[in-house]
Amino acid sequence: MIETHLNLGCVVYTQTSDGIIAEWIYSRNGKIESGTGIGIRASDGHLAKGIEGLYEITYFDQKGNPSPNLLLTISANSDHYNLSWSHNGKTTDLGIGILKDNKLLASYTEML
Repeated sequence: MIETHLNLGCVVYTQTSDGIIAEWIYSRNGKIESGTGIGIRASDGHLAKGIEGLYEITYFDQKGNPSPNLLLTISANSDHYNLSWSHNGKTTDLGIGILKDNKLLASYTEML
């Protein structure tokens, strides 16, 4: 097994009727964490294209403990998607992803 001390994550988003659900995994200082998430579309749904938009999202660890409520922005950029997460007006994470089989697959890292 290769040990990594990079802070690096992967998330899969699936669209629902009013938002998205998430399944995530994250490596922080060599420790692996994982969980789920629920996001409600914060932007006007009829103006958004597909999975693009602004979401109010809460993530949960394997024990069901919630994260702070985050704002997730997903925007299309040619053949990929850009993602950014923020809390209290400050960007916390950045990511990049692709759409595959109607799921958004993205990698992300913390902003230090």
